[in-house]
Amino acid sequence: MKIKYFASAEETALNILRDYIIPGTQESSGYHVALSGGTTPELLFALMARPEYIHLINWDHLHLYWVDERMVDPENPQSNYGMAKRIMLDHVPLTPDRIHRIIGESEDAEDEANRYALEVLRSLSPQNSQRRWLADQPNVNNSIQQAHFDLVLLGIGEDGHTASIFPEVIELVNAKPLYVTSKHPVTGQQRVGLSGSGICSAVHIVFLATGPAKAAVLKEIVNNTMQAQAYPAMQICNKRPDSILYTDSISPSNY
Repeated sequence: MKIKYFASAEETALNILRDYIIPGTQESSGYHVALSGGTTPELLFALMARPEYIHLINWDHLHLYWVDERMVDPENPQSNYGMAKRIMLDHVPLTPDRIHRIIGESEDAEDEANRYALEVLRSLSPQNSQRRWLADQPNVNNSIQQAHFDLVLLGIGEDGHTASIFPEVIELVNAKPLYVTSKHPVTGQQRVGLSGSGICSAVHIVFLATGPAKAAVLKEIVNNTMQAQAYPAMQICNKRPDSILYTDSISPSNY
């Protein structure tokens, strides 16, 4: 894992915007980004909607997806899509056809994982012929050949989880379906999330972790300790050593 350390949470988020989202949308006519949930990316979303940065993003070239979603409706405070909508989407010129959300209010998480995988695969397929082929497949969630996000933005929990892959279901790091279901180990809340295979097929994988609460788990991961091997985030890093951590939580002198 590569590490980029910054002095504040805002500077950390701003550099992801400058390093990936602004140049990506300027250089590519189709820049496909999978967003993480939780509270950590809120600052990044707010920056994307600020007047000084909004015009630097080519919104006509951007497609947004979600790494994971809690199975709640968009008005629920725990909805990852709902948070992004309030902070960013309601304030930027991104057309609805470029916003690909997981339907958290769906009654069946497994069905939604399969439906969303089909939507993602169709959107990422570069040719119409491939889209027609995908439409004929009964179980496209078992194929990730065309699922290459340009950027997957991930968080890291204090227990070492990432996306909705918790230590209790670390086998999802190697799951073949593009999107899978999981449950929060404490609350039992259902999630739909990108599998480890889906994450690792991305062009760029970036972890965003800010605040002192993340310092302990980040030190374990950065130092590749035995304990860290039980963390899903560490397993992703093992598979993709070119992953990059953007953080203000630990400075190089504290590794």
